[in-house]
Formats: sequence, structure tokens, C-alpha cells
Amino acid sequence: MTSSINDFYDGKNILIFGSTTFPGKVLIEKLLRSCPNINKIYCPIQLITNKSKLNINQHFSPIDIFAEIYTTKLFDRVRYNNIKFQEKIIPFDINLLYSSLDNEIINYENQEILSYKNIQNIIDICFYMANNSIDFIEENLKEMIQTNVINLKHNLSFLKTCTKLKSIVYLSSIYANIGK
Repeated sequence: MTSSINDFYDGKNILIFGSTTFPGKVLIEKLLRSCPNINKIYCPIQLITNKSKLNINQHFSPIDIFAEIYTTKLFDRVRYNNIKFQEKIIPFDINLLYSSLDNEIINYENQEILSYKNIQNIIDICFYMANNSIDFIEENLKEMIQTNVINLKHNLSFLKTCTKLKSIVYLSSIYANIGK
């Protein structure tokens, strides 16, 4: 017997902003485990550049970031039930959503071509996971505003253009250690 939740997500394409945050990872795992007939989960990611001790820039692609996430204990049950679960997750550079309509990215894991228009026309459901777990001091206020206000505004501008969008779910998990 399937649930109405399974029926709702059956065949849907989901966009998750904040997919690399703790709540984002838990959401992805729960969706994959509970709603196995989801079509795809699209995960826009801010690319990271780290300077190593050798002063060499290391670039981590969205695929590299998720390759590490897939191996965590969180995904053990999903991996046990579907060894190819990662084929449903499509990580990509978030800048694709903020660029011109002509840009496209090839997802090398499954050779899917992603473009602004492509994503705009396939997304059914969006989750926005605004996650800040930082000490509340004046320097961090700028980061909180960036995540919870400015980025949300940019992403909502994109979402307004999505032709199949049925639902937007917003979760803000600001934790502020205000001190004593």
C-alpha cells in the first residue's frame, strides 16, 4: 500500500537549496528512502575553493562534494536498498541559476545536460534549507542575512520562472549562541 506522500512525490523532480547542510542531507536521505519513485533531486551547490598547506588551490566540484556525502553512515539504509541511489541526485554549480539563459553544464555522472531553461521547466518541488549555526556576533550577522534574506530573494526570483513548480518549502534553522 502506498501512501499519499509517496503518490505526491512519485516521478517528481525536486530542487534542494542547502543540500550540503545537515538538514539538507537528512532530507535527501529521507526522500530517497521513503519515496523511491522520485525522479531526480537537483542540488545547486556553491563551489568551494580551499587553499591547502602547500598553497595550492583545490577546487571541489559539486560531484566531488556529493561523492563524499554518499559514503557517510547517513546513507547506509538507502545504499543497502538501492546501490545506484546516487544516480537520482544531480549536484551542480548554483551559478547556473544566476547566469544567462544560454549557459549549460554537463553532469558527467549521467551525461545529463543542465541549463537554466532545462531546470526551469522540470522542477516540481523546491526545498530551501537556510542553515546557520554560528555564534551571534556582529561579524556573523552579515552571513545570516546573506543566507536567510539575500540568497532567498535570488532563489525566489528563479523559482518564479519555474513552469511546473507546485510547492516551495522554506526551513531556516538559525542557531544563535547569544552568550551570557
